[in-house]
Amino acid sequence: MRKNKLLRLAVPLLLLLSVFFLSRQWSQLSQKQIVAAFGQYALEGVAEGRFQIGESYDFSRLDPTEKAVRAILDQPFHYFLPTEEDVILIMGDAFFQSVSGYLVTTGERELPELYETGILGLDAGGRVTTSRINDRLYSWWGGL
Repeated sequence: MRKNKLLRLAVPLLLLLSVFFLSRQWSQLSQKQIVAAFGQYALEGVAEGRFQIGESYDFSRLDPTEKAVRAILDQPFHYFLPTEEDVILIMGDAFFQSVSGYLVTTGERELPELYETGILGLDAGGRVTTSRINDRLYSWWGGL
């Protein structure tokens, strides 16, 4: 009888946990798609002269009628920075003494494992550690 009671409690708990972990995976994939789309928008803006290399842009100050801007406003990001003509850095949330985000590129070259961002507030002189997701998208993390 006691085993039955435990089983009745364990099955719903396992179902809830599996739904939670699956939903996290879907939201991460969705976030990557949003970041990639915004990065493309920002790279086009650099090419057209709307955004300048080395200047940071707060998402809340961008045109919310743009689809890519509306989508990224719902994400946990603060600003973006064109670090080079072909690289956009997207700044995420800080956690303790570290910060992370994404780098979006044109895909014409591979970024190094230690990428120089030009952000002096980061440890190691502005270098961050990168991890390649695909030809155009990298995740990054660094110390504050």
